[in-house]
Amino acid sequence: MRTLSLSSALFFIFLASPAKSETVTFDFTAKIESLREQTNWGPEVEVDSSDLAGITISQGLISGRFSYDRKSIRTNEPPLTPESYDYATYSADNPKNKLEMSFGNQKIFSQAVYYSVTDQRTAGWDIFSFTGKFSNSFRIYFTLIDGTGTAFNSAGLPGTLDWERFQYFRYIGMDYLDDSTGDYRHLGGRGSIISLTQVTPAVPEPSTYLMLLAGLGGMVLAAGRRQVRR
Repeated sequence: MRTLSLSSALFFIFLASPAKSETVTFDFTAKIESLREQTNWGPEVEVDSSDLAGITISQGLISGRFSYDRKSIRTNEPPLTPESYDYATYSADNPKNKLEMSFGNQKIFSQAVYYSVTDQRTAGWDIFSFTGKFSNSFRIYFTLIDGTGTAFNSAGLPGTLDWERFQYFRYIGMDYLDDSTGDYRHLGGRGSIISLTQVTPAVPEPSTYLMLLAGLGGMVLAAGRRQVRR
């Protein structure tokens, strides 16, 4: 059987090459340093642990993983003075924008994640932050601030986060509020993010496998046609 021409082989190899994923994923750990609980409209009380949010949340170490698609749709207009700064918020409708949290052996998954990026063009702070919505009552807040204003050169969702640059402020907070039954219940927590690791390599997107199958199928068809012509 005759082999494929060089140009045909190169074409199919290119077609089957993996597509670059635009989804970025990070693992992080944090330390909850304060939990304050309020029930029945009484005073706030510092607690070591609470079940108000439907899961057990305690002071101490927690962990999580967040992902975002760099192609997420921007939801706000650029500022009137873009030469000095840019601040962008991104749609939570993208299914690739995710947050999962682990509290001990309990794991919860977000309903929506709202990302934002601030790029100070002249001086000031560069900020990466998100809010993870787990229910209408429970949210988690994540903020990294670079005090030098050099972490970003645009307000686009970044391809990486340089942990060492964000030494100025590394904050995690949480808020649970439910007064739907008339019995006011509130839990507030705050702490520090203590580590951040980008998850690599990126998992190929489904389109990658479709392209691979298409390329292999094309090679088989071309080889078959050449065999018939002999």
